[in-house]
Amino acid sequence: MGKKNNKMLDTALWLPRKIGAFGVMMTHVNPTVLRVACGYVKEEGFYGAYRHLMRDYNKGVSVKTEVIVDKRAFKKIKDFDSLQTVKIPYRNKPLVSIIIPAYNQFNYTYYCIRSIIKFSKGIDYEIILADDCSTDYTCRIKEKVKNIVVSRTDENMLFLRNCNHAAKEARGKYLLFLNNDTQVQPGWLKPLVDLMEADPSAGMTGSKLLFDDGALQEAGGIIWKDASGWNFGREDDPQKPDYNYVKEVDYISGAAIMVRRDLWEEIGGFDDYFAPAYYEDSDLAFTVREMGYKVLYQPLSVVVHFEGRSNGIDLTSGVKKNQVINQ
Repeated sequence: MGKKNNKMLDTALWLPRKIGAFGVMMTHVNPTVLRVACGYVKEEGFYGAYRHLMRDYNKGVSVKTEVIVDKRAFKKIKDFDSLQTVKIPYRNKPLVSIIIPAYNQFNYTYYCIRSIIKFSKGIDYEIILADDCSTDYTCRIKEKVKNIVVSRTDENMLFLRNCNHAAKEARGKYLLFLNNDTQVQPGWLKPLVDLMEADPSAGMTGSKLLFDDGALQEAGGIIWKDASGWNFGREDDPQKPDYNYVKEVDYISGAAIMVRRDLWEEIGGFDDYFAPAYYEDSDLAFTVREMGYKVLYQPLSVVVHFEGRSNGIDLTSGVKKNQVINQ
């Protein structure tokens, strides 16, 4: 074969690999990355853009995703009467029971519920507020949120027991525990339901969690041999393919998890051994697997979680110290 034919063959073998890799990469970029790419193309041409973007991508440069967050949640509500009244669609037979544990922090709870109402179309659901003896405007939530189910404790039970208590009120086929310091993103609920409906072996599934600046918080959780946990992909680019396929995981953080109600009842809910809080979500996931079911991460369901708003980040005091004890 002549030199000319060899060169043509080399090009034929090289081009699909390069274009293919670039094409795959471009399916996972957001507008920010696209603007960067255009700048590279303008300055260095197509191949220069490819070389720079692949270098940045392989280095794991964090590119944040745009999120929809109502920042009014960050401020305490002073004028309760001026708040807009919202309405949860009433359903006789909801498919999903969304359980939101809360102790005060009405501002987070209210805007969390507003995001659910706005972005949960296509699925019949109910919202159960697990009010753990709140003393703020949470006590008056029915005035501003119509058709909400309120489960109130007689004494402050804290997270684990409060969730178990509220779950008894649920009517749905699926229970979805959602922290009040979250705001759900468009189309978040249906992918969780679809995954459970399509796979009878799926016992528990959970969302992709993002920080409020759009960085990845968790794409499923890892439990190491010493029982310490880690959020897979933390602080990385949520658009990477590593975080965008359904997969089995060790656990899913309790900020947004769905479990079959019949399985939950068979297990007996969160294990009281871990009261008041922390590692109950990991233990539930391990128990779900022990019962012969899968624990699945669903990236199509996206939830923004304002981490640390509930119990802070100090591992030596308050409820947060139980994270170390329960490990």
